Amino acid sequence: MKNTNKIILLIVLIVINFTNLFSQDLNEAKRLLKLANTYLDVDNYQLANEFLNQAKRIIANNNSWEGKYWSAVADETLGKFYMKMENYPLAKLSLEIALNKYKEIIRMKDGSPEAVNSLIQKIEDLEASVKIKDNTKIVSLDNTKIPSNLLLPTEIQSFSAINSKIKDFPYYLTTYKKIHTVILKQNKIKDFNIPTIKSLSYLDLSENKIKQINGDFSNLPNIEYLYLSNNSLKSLPISIGSLKKLKLLDIRNNNIPFSDIKNLIQSMPNTLILHDNYILDTEKGDELSEEIKDEENIEEN
Repeated sequence: MKNTNKIILLIVLIVINFTNLFSQDLNEAKRLLKLANTYLDVDNYQLANEFLNQAKRIIANNNSWEGKYWSAVADETLGKFYMKMENYPLAKLSLEIALNKYKEIIRMKDGSPEAVNSLIQKIEDLEASVKIKDNTKIVSLDNTKIPSNLLLPTEIQSFSAINSKIKDFPYYLTTYKKIHTVILKQNKIKDFNIPTIKSLSYLDLSENKIKQINGDFSNLPNIEYLYLSNNSLKSLPISIGSLKKLKLLDIRNNNIPFSDIKNLIQSMPNTLILHDNYILDTEKGDELSEEIKDEENIEEN
């Protein structure tokens, strides 16, 4: 009996030692992955690749739920690495492998509810990323929740995210030098800080919740079409008058006083300004209404 107890104790100690060993290895792998991502963010691809490969070698020997999770994280990091290198086929393949691993481990019973909920969000983010075609110039993510770590092709020229629950303008778009079209209608943007995107010619921010526009419109020197209808604007920055190439400005269904709109019409004679029809119940109402109609006829002609 005593011998049996000794054997059981020995087995328990061995299991504990192996568990501790795997735990230590996994912590080291996490550290290496963190380093890989850090160096990837600063474009040091050589060190990023070295740390990533070291992490993958360690994780390959761990078949626990957590080990499989970090294996998926490693493949996701590899996808980011290939995206940085502009190797879109391999980037997409790595992201799809990571996505499949996440879906597989979410069915395992070892994960806590919190971990599973986190995984569901990560899966949704990755599914949005892998929708983007290799080396595409047009990205459409309409009716899709946009992930915070979205990877976009460097040659992107058009970005659309209609009804995607966006609360802030995606300022990462400023890094894409060839982008000329951004469509973000039907979202939840409240404040809009004008980004610096010199290549942008078409911007649609209609049907948001924008109350205020901050910044200088001269940061968008080539804008030709600007849609701001169906927001909560009470005014526009004076700098909007600097947009010499602006062909159309849609500011319907806001709270902008007609006196401001009238000044815009006068200061921007080459811009078609779409605005509300104001009906004023004053002694001068008929006179002003006729004046508005005349201006609208001029705009239409």
